[in-house]
Amino acid sequence: MKNRGWIRLVEMTIALLLISGLLFLFVGESQIEKEDISLQVYEAEAMVLREIQLNETLRQDIMEISEVPVEWIEFNSQGLENVALKIEERIPNYLKCEARICALNDSCPYSASRQKNIYAQSIAITSTKTEINFRQLKLFCWIK
Repeated sequence: MKNRGWIRLVEMTIALLLISGLLFLFVGESQIEKEDISLQVYEAEAMVLREIQLNETLRQDIMEISEVPVEWIEFNSQGLENVALKIEERIPNYLKCEARICALNDSCPYSASRQKNIYAQSIAITSTKTEINFRQLKLFCWIK
């Protein structure tokens, strides 16, 4: 009789260990954080914006705009084809991006509604050798 009691106690202990191990396994999987790629997106945006900011030709194109804001769909009609091309060729394949040009003191919100997380960064384009003007180029990106 004494052996049966010890055997049942060992069986119960093993069963509890198995059940708690499985429980921790399932709970642990649901708690694993998904990879946060926001830092990668912001770095990619900053790189593209910095290239545009430092390129004299692209800055000149932005400064020649008479009226702001300029939406992404208007870039080609406003003489900003080179700026749009630079953005499209430098953005990683996993991102879809649109840009907007606004006055420097404007909040420059994203006008299209998307159901995804939108990452936004902006830079100031302040002057060229021939003009003193203040513009803001804002880049909006999301994961494809």
